[in-house]
Amino acid sequence: MLKVPAACEQSQAAGALHTARERSAFAAFAVAWAAAMSAAPLAAADPPVREAAPMAVARTASEFRKRLEQPLVVRVEDVELGPLLRGVARGRGIVLHLDRRVDTSRIVNWDARGLPLLDSLNAQLSREHLAARSVGATIVVGPRPAIDRLRTVVAQRTDDLRDGPGLTATRRAEFLQPRAWNWEEAASPSAVLERWARDRRLTIEGLDEVAYDVWDAGELAAMSFIEALSVVLFQFDQTFEWTAAGGIRVVPLPESASVERKLTAASGRDDVLALAREAAPAADIELNGRQLVVRGLVEEIEAIERMLNPGRAAPVAPATPLKDRRFTLTARQVTVREALATLVEQGLEIDYDPEALETAGFDLDRRFDLRVQRATAAELFRAICSPVQLTFEIDGSTVRIPAPTK
Repeated sequence: MLKVPAACEQSQAAGALHTARERSAFAAFAVAWAAAMSAAPLAAADPPVREAAPMAVARTASEFRKRLEQPLVVRVEDVELGPLLRGVARGRGIVLHLDRRVDTSRIVNWDARGLPLLDSLNAQLSREHLAARSVGATIVVGPRPAIDRLRTVVAQRTDDLRDGPGLTATRRAEFLQPRAWNWEEAASPSAVLERWARDRRLTIEGLDEVAYDVWDAGELAAMSFIEALSVVLFQFDQTFEWTAAGGIRVVPLPESASVERKLTAASGRDDVLALAREAAPAADIELNGRQLVVRGLVEEIEAIERMLNPGRAAPVAPATPLKDRRFTLTARQVTVREALATLVEQGLEIDYDPEALETAGFDLDRRFDLRVQRATAAELFRAICSPVQLTFEIDGSTVRIPAPTK
C-alpha cells in the first residue's frame, strides 16, 4: 500500500477545503447575481455583478405568493446545492427549509431562465430527484416522491382538526393561526416538537418515533401549528393523529395520501370529465351533475382547478382585498380572543400574536357585544379591537394587530 506523507495529506486536505470554500463562495455570488437580475438572458461574457442586499423576509401568505411569481434567472456550474438554495431564498426574501434527507453538499449545475420562482426551482431540482413545495410562507425542499405527499398530508391533518376531537372553535382556530416557528442551533427535532406542543397546551405522545437528530438554527414562516408539525414529522416518515383526550399522537406516515374536494364545473361543458382526467391522470374523479368529486393529491386538485378556471394566473388565487368585502356579524358577550379566532377559522388572514398582546397588558378575554351589518373591514376590526384599545392596520388581504414594543 502506498503511504502518503503527512505533509502531503495536509496539503490535499487544505486543497479540498479550499475547493469547498470556493464552491460555497461562488454559489453565494451566483445567487446574489440572480437576485439582482430580471428575466433578461445571461450571456457567457456578462460582467461580474455586485452581491445584492437580501430582501426583507415575506412573512405573510399574500406577500409570499407575490414573490413566488417573480421570475428566476440564474446560471451556475459546479456549486454546492445548499448554499445555492439558501442564497436564492435570501435574495428573494423567502424562508427556505431543507428536508433533513437533502444532501446540501451535492455539486450541481443550474441554468434557470425566467420561469416563476417555484416553477424554476422545481425544473432545476427535478434532475436531483428533489422538489420544492410551498407551505405557509415557506419553501420546503425535499426528496421525491416523498415530498409530493407533503401538502396533501397537511390538508388531511387540517381536515381532521375541523372534524375535531371535541375541540372548541377557539382552540381549532388557534391551531390554524399562521405564525413563525423557530428553533435554536443544535436543537433536536423531538425537543422542538415537545416545546411547540407544550406552548399550545397540548400533550404529545410517541416522540420516541422521531429519530435523534441535531439541526442548525431554522425558521418556518407563516405556518399554522398543523403545518409546522407536519413539516417536521414528515422528514421522519411520521405524521400525527388526535387522541380522545384532545392531545396528539405521532404515527407512521401512510405510503399514499389523498383528500376529497368538490369542484363546480361550468354549464355546457360536456367534456369536463375527460379534461379533468387529462389534467390529473392519477386522481380519482367523478362527475355528479355540474360537480366534480376529486380524490387525489392537493397538486392534482389544483391542476383541475386551473383547467376549470384557465384565466387564473396562479394555482392559489390571491385573497379578495378586504376593502372590497362586507361583514355582517352578531354575537353577544363574545371575547376579543373568540372573535379573532372565529375570523381566522373562516379564512381571514390576521397577523397577530395573542401571547405578545397579553404580555403587553391587553385583556383578550374581555367580553363585549358584537353587532355589525354590512360593515367594512375597518369597521369590523374597530368594533373588535376598541373594547381593549388594540390598534390594527389593513394591508391588502391581511390585517395586522401589533403588540407594542417596550
